[in-house]
Amino acid sequence: MTQKSPPKNASPLLILLIGVVCFGISLSLVLPHLFGNQYQKYERVASTMAPLATGTGVLNATIYHPDTTEPHPIVLLWGDGSNHPWNWELPRKWFPSAPSKTELVALLTREPSVAVETCYYVSTTVTRYRNDLTVVVREARTGQILASNTFRGDAPMSCPGSIPMGQTRIDGSLVALELVVAWLCPFVQGVDCP
Repeated sequence: MTQKSPPKNASPLLILLIGVVCFGISLSLVLPHLFGNQYQKYERVASTMAPLATGTGVLNATIYHPDTTEPHPIVLLWGDGSNHPWNWELPRKWFPSAPSKTELVALLTREPSVAVETCYYVSTTVTRYRNDLTVVVREARTGQILASNTFRGDAPMSCPGSIPMGQTRIDGSLVALELVVAWLCPFVQGVDCP
C-alpha cells in the first residue's frame, strides 16, 4: 500500500487550524481567571459601598479632597445599591482598588418612562416614551450629596405608518455612558477632563 502525500495547501491550513484551536483553548482557560478576579474585586468594592444608596457613608472609605490632582476613585451603583455594569466601562484609573480607596459613589436611577406622544391607529394606540436617568454623586465617606443631574434619554422614533400587531409602545434609546462619564469627569479628575 502506498502512502499518498497530502495536497500542498493542506499542511499550512492544518497548522493554522491547530494554532487557532490551541489559542482558543488557552484563552478559555486564562481569561475567566483574570476577569473573574477583577469582577470579584468590583463586586466587593460595590457591595461595601451599598449603604450610600440610603445616604449612609462608609467609614473606611477615603475622604474626598477635590483640590488634589490625583483621580478620585468612584464606584457606580444602581439606586438600590447594587453594582452597576458600567463599572466595567469606566477608565481603569477611576475604579478604586479596594473599598478603603473609594472617594466617590454615583447612584444611577432609571426614571419612569416619560410619555412623549400617543400614536393613533385603526384598532389600537401606541405610546412613544423617553427614558431618563438620574445620577447622584455622593462622597463615599460621609454620604453627602455633591451633585445630581437627570439626563434626558433620546426621543423615540416618530409614529410609524404601520405597527406590528400587539405593539403598544415605542421607546427611545437609553442615556449613553459617554454622557454620564463626561459629567462625572470634573468630580473624578478635576481639571484633567477632555
